[in-house]
Parts: sequence; C-alpha cells; structure tokens
Amino acid sequence: MTDAWTKPENTDGAKSIGDDVENDAGSDAARKRIQLVFKGNASEYFRIWIVNLALTLATLGIYSAWAKVRRVRYIYGNTFFNNSAFDYLAEPRRILTGRAIAAVLIVIWFVTFNWGPLFLVQWGLYLTIGSYVLFAVIAPFLIYKALRFRLFSTAHRGMQFGFLGRFKESFIANGLWLVLGLASGFLLYPLYVKRRIRFLTNNARLGIYRFRFDGGTRDLYKIYGLGALMILGAFVLFIAVGIIAWDSIDEVLLSEKLNLNYILARLVVIYLIMILFGSFIMGFIRARIINYTAAGLAIANTRFEAHLSGFRLGWIYLSNLLALLVSFGLLGPWAKMRATRYRVENVFVLLGDDIDSLVDFGGPHASALGEEAAGLFDVDFGL
Repeated sequence: MTDAWTKPENTDGAKSIGDDVENDAGSDAARKRIQLVFKGNASEYFRIWIVNLALTLATLGIYSAWAKVRRVRYIYGNTFFNNSAFDYLAEPRRILTGRAIAAVLIVIWFVTFNWGPLFLVQWGLYLTIGSYVLFAVIAPFLIYKALRFRLFSTAHRGMQFGFLGRFKESFIANGLWLVLGLASGFLLYPLYVKRRIRFLTNNARLGIYRFRFDGGTRDLYKIYGLGALMILGAFVLFIAVGIIAWDSIDEVLLSEKLNLNYILARLVVIYLIMILFGSFIMGFIRARIINYTAAGLAIANTRFEAHLSGFRLGWIYLSNLLALLVSFGLLGPWAKMRATRYRVENVFVLLGDDIDSLVDFGGPHASALGEEAAGLFDVDFGL
C-alpha cells in the first residue's frame, strides 16, 4: 500500500492532489493522530426514540421522516472529530417524498415477484425473471442515489461532504460485479466488495478534495476466508444440534406422547441459535471490513486507521440481539448506542493537513429517494 496519490478525474470542481498539494512523503508517525469520540448515551437516545415511535404511530408513518432526521442528527451531533461534531443537513420533507416514492416502487416489485405467477399463470415465469432483471438494474441506481444523498447531507465545521460518482460506475460495481460474485459461488465476492468500497470512497469528497482508496485484494480474501470457516464451523454445529433435537422428537413420537408445542420449541431454539451465530459472524466480518477500509483510505495527505476487534464487535452484535429479544425491542436505543460507540471510538485520523484548508465546495442537492429506497431494500454498504 502506497501513499502516492492516484490523480482522479477532476469533475464538478473537486480537486485532485495534483492541483495544489504535493505527494505525501511523510510517514504515519509524523502525522497528528486524532481519535473519533462519541458522546451519545442511551437515556437521551431512548427519549428521542420513544417520542419518534409514538408520533410515527400516531401519524400512520408520516412522522417517520422527521423521526429519522432527529435520530441521525443526534448520532452525528455526538460524534466528534478534533473537538467538533458532525452535522446532518437533510430535510424531513424531502426524505418523506423519497420514502413515499420508494415504498410504491417496492410494493409494485413485491407484488410482481410474489403474486404475479398466481394472477398470470401463462406469463408468471416471465414476470418473475423480469422482476429479477428490473431489481438488478434499479438496485445500483438506488445505491448511487443513496450515497449522493447521504454524503451531501453530511458536514463538519461547515465543510460539506459530497459524492461525484455516476450511475454507470454504480451499475458496474454494484450490479455486474455482484452478479459475478454470486455466480462464481462467492469465489469472486471479495472482488465485488473491493469495487463496492472503491465506488464509495474514490467518489467521495470533503470540501474541494476527493478521497482515495488503495486497499489490496488479498486482505479481503483473508477476511471472507476466515468468515467462511466460521460459517462452516457453525453449520457443523447446527447439524449436530439438529440431530440431537430430532432424536429427542423421535423419542416423543415413539412414546405416542406427541406434543406439537414441544417440537416447535425445539425448532425455535435451533433457529435462534442459528440467528445468534449469524449475528456474531456478521459483526466479526464488519469489524474486519471497517479496519480494511480505513487502512486503505486517504484524503490529500491525511490517512485513516481503525482497530476494531472482530470478536468484540461480534459479541456486541450477538448480545445486542439477545437484549432486543428479551426486552421486546425496548433496549434498542441502548444497543444502538453501544454498537455506535465501539465503532466510532476505534477509528483514528492521521492528520497530515490543515483541516481548515479544505475549503467548502458547494454542489447540487441530492435526491432523498435513493437513501430511503436503499434502506427499504436493506442495502448495507459495509462501512
């Protein structure tokens, strides 16, 4: 991995390093190391969360856009870099409009995909295939719009983030490469992840400078290889537990004491164990991906690093899920603050520039449609 800047195409007024910044020749040790700080707490966030929930239910979902802005602004406003908090600039009305349009699109896709064959037996297969193709085209567009909206809505000390990517790039990175990753039996999936990360980072900007990403491919294969081994181990464990459970069920059947509640309880326990293991593995992989992304990320002469423990974040995800199940969701704010604090406070900025030199560059406002639709499709950017 090198600190040399690869000069990107200069679009929409964003500067490359070749415009007026020399290549970084300094070491990470010479930079000022600044830790991100999170000052949010569960009690404050719970008050926001419970009021948001009540007003959203009372308005039949209309208040959800304002609820989202309040929630994100609290998190951003309690995330500090260099003693200054981040700002969330999104307007609730634009989010509500985008959410309404996205909901209509998703209902149409859901009905076409699930019920089309029932209504049109003769054309059902074609409708199903067509819905897949339509989703494969729309999803990269929604991801592209989501990134634009999210970054244009984020600022720090008056400097606005932005996104300079194009839909064509998103279609290649988030569409074609995803298909290749899945069609190859996940052998090319790490390459898809790398291109997804590059699409986000290399097109993001702060002020007048663009970010760059120079992470390698081998590290991603190590991350997902280890994740695959964990999944394989969990799968073997599930089979063992399943065999034991089914043996117990057979004993009940043979003794003619059939108890459906007993059988269902055993099955629920098995599925719960699977979900818990899945949440742990997801946290483990996400921690490694955050570390990987930060290690390859830079802007001008400033670099980043992250030191999240995969086992620690995996345990946080697992125990958070247990807390949500036990409390019927009431511990959600506590779980959110706990996970956010750990992720934020293990990220560091190796500052090699005067942050005030990144003069703000005003850009066009982004549509809220992309982020809301991406959220409804449960798109995770992995960052």
